[in-house]
Amino acid sequence: MKNCLLIFFSLICKCAFSQLNDDFNDGNFTHNPSWKGDISSFSVNGTGHLQSNASQAGSTTHLVTANHLAKSARWEFYIRLDFDPSSTNRIRVYLISDKDMLTGPLEGYFIQIGEPGNTDSYDLYRQSGTSVVKILDGPVQPRLNPDQVICRLQVKRDEAGNWELDADSEGGYNFKPVGLTTDNTFSQTAWFGFACQFTTTRSDKFYLDDFKIEEWESNLPPAYEARLNDIVINEIFADPDPSVGLPDAEFIELWNRTGQNISLKSWTYGDASVSYRFLAEMIKAGEHLILCANADTGKFKTFDRVLGISPWPALNNTGDHLSLKDDKGRIINTLSYTNEWYRDGTKQDGGWTLELVDPNAVCAGIKNWLASVDTKGGTPGRVNSVYKLFDEGPPLQVSKVLLIDSITLAVTFNRFTDSLSAVNPGNYLLNNGVGKPLSAVYATSDQLTVALKLPVPLVRGKFYKLSAEGITDCSGAEIQNGAGTMEFFIPAEIRKSGILISEVLFNPRPAGVDFVEIYNNSGQELDLAELSISNVSQPDTLNRAKRISKDQQLIRPGEFMVLTSDPERVKNEYFTEKPNAFLKMPDFPAYNNDQGVVTLLKNAQIIDQFNYSEKMHMPLIKDPDGISLERSDYKKPADEPKNFRSAAASVGFATPGYQNSQYQPDNDSEDEFKLASLTFSPDNDGFEDEMELHYRLNKPGYIANITIFNDRGNVVRKLYQNYSLGTAGTLTWNGLDDTATVRTAGIYLLYAELFNTEGEIKKFRKTVVLAKKLN
Repeated sequence: MKNCLLIFFSLICKCAFSQLNDDFNDGNFTHNPSWKGDISSFSVNGTGHLQSNASQAGSTTHLVTANHLAKSARWEFYIRLDFDPSSTNRIRVYLISDKDMLTGPLEGYFIQIGEPGNTDSYDLYRQSGTSVVKILDGPVQPRLNPDQVICRLQVKRDEAGNWELDADSEGGYNFKPVGLTTDNTFSQTAWFGFACQFTTTRSDKFYLDDFKIEEWESNLPPAYEARLNDIVINEIFADPDPSVGLPDAEFIELWNRTGQNISLKSWTYGDASVSYRFLAEMIKAGEHLILCANADTGKFKTFDRVLGISPWPALNNTGDHLSLKDDKGRIINTLSYTNEWYRDGTKQDGGWTLELVDPNAVCAGIKNWLASVDTKGGTPGRVNSVYKLFDEGPPLQVSKVLLIDSITLAVTFNRFTDSLSAVNPGNYLLNNGVGKPLSAVYATSDQLTVALKLPVPLVRGKFYKLSAEGITDCSGAEIQNGAGTMEFFIPAEIRKSGILISEVLFNPRPAGVDFVEIYNNSGQELDLAELSISNVSQPDTLNRAKRISKDQQLIRPGEFMVLTSDPERVKNEYFTEKPNAFLKMPDFPAYNNDQGVVTLLKNAQIIDQFNYSEKMHMPLIKDPDGISLERSDYKKPADEPKNFRSAAASVGFATPGYQNSQYQPDNDSEDEFKLASLTFSPDNDGFEDEMELHYRLNKPGYIANITIFNDRGNVVRKLYQNYSLGTAGTLTWNGLDDTATVRTAGIYLLYAELFNTEGEIKKFRKTVVLAKKLN
């Protein structure tokens, strides 16, 4: 009797807490519980799985069983599909249905596995009649086998209509969140079941097991009412072209900063002209939610949870006003971005996102946004690459001081400053009798730079010290002792011929770029920010001039600086002794390949000008592409005939950043040809493996023909033919003859003939010994 009562109460408990529990271990599905529908299309196989066995091609079969749990319910089931699902080979598991015919009109909810394309996810749909709406778009799920789906799913729905979908993509019980949403359209049900759609080859490859439906009480707290900035617009992708690594589609990212799940039902997101009203979506505590146009949803599924919306408020590249409001119309988060927020000209052109630095910072707008530093161009679905970047950097300090004019200084800080303290002139002091400035105002829109108007002019060629005290950053931290102090130098004034044009590459190779090398011909340190460069002569020079640098760029006496749009490409094409002697100019003038003019200007004054022509190249050069013209004498005008010559072949046809190969020293010393050693041994032991001949010429523009003879007077190697030389350099011989064979040990004669276009000829001979080790 006790056993009977125990069984009876167990059944009562099962009925109270488990509406359905079927693992098919009894070998049938016609009773306990009873399934109905296309009975002949299914069977329980030898492993205890319910397996499809339909034979009709291109059809849909289904089974249903009675169920009355629609709220405060938990569904669980196992599915295996031995194929790659698609729109014609898929399964729908109906959690709720008012009809037992799942292939016709009904009211309910179902989980679908199978969609067009090469990615799959677990998605929750609502069906009203024959209309189907996706209410939870799950992320792409990983697979161990690309031609097989194995999963165990659990779905929870509370009394308020909040849905939670979890999955184990290996079929176990290690459930991981798929997504949350809220929908209360249907709250009653009569049936639970599934429908399999298939083609002929897939008709017997559906496996199902471990169906369970039970009551479930949510342990979620009462609905949380969001407050200002609980959810923030965390990332903006307004200009996806050109792609750096992200999909070619716009998106924004929302971030729930709270520890509460927040329903977005009836919330709105939009710009000034277009807005979208959320249906029943939910954003979990700490979750990132990607919003994009409905048509672009598939492009972002591999990143994290994504929600496609329609209409999509298109993001303007140059700037837009975005807002997120709750169901009562209250603003939760709003911003008005511009492309200046990138603070990076390259990233501003497209392919990079704008990321929020710190949602808790008191600074807003450009002070709290940066271009992403992630290698993909952005971080959709992840913590921002610039998150709290300012907190990780050094404390507030003066980073740069520049002279705008004789009575105006620009003081730049390393991080955003509090506006009240930064524009207080009483917080600044200069030495050398200058004192406190008359005024202080922000000089740039990013509010990092303050312009100080001084009571007396500053003197050029003199060092000054600025002290800033009492200034705070956006967090309220005050600048520390010493961090607001900086010494700076006021460079001398640039006068005519103080900076000279030294070298010009106007006809680069197909993969190369133009460059202009300049030289500090004065005895003082100068600032290139005072100069502009142009590709025309007067009267249009000023209109076409490009400023060399927006910031102070000092050049010391006797130094070279290479101006170009792409320094790295120049360095890749040519050797340079000073890789730091390059200045990138994004707005570098374009120079014609046949002829043109290079002009250096300071305001309206021409500092130096060179009228070049392709005909200035050495006549023996057949193809001048990639060969620069170099200045020989800095004391002579640029346009004096033959003061610019073709760069020597011995230096690779250009000398960017260092002394020109055709530079002519002031002295009139005799020519010099000297062997580094009277012997060499080409045995790769690292010691005198090559013959080295050092030369120095008292005039530029010579061409060399150099031949190697053996001790019997026979030619063994035509070492150089019509080879242009610089005024100084080194010539080498590796011991190979014209057949690329290493010569035998012995005495060899180097005979050289040098000539120039003026008809001058120089000849010299040198004897060298090719030595070899004795065995």
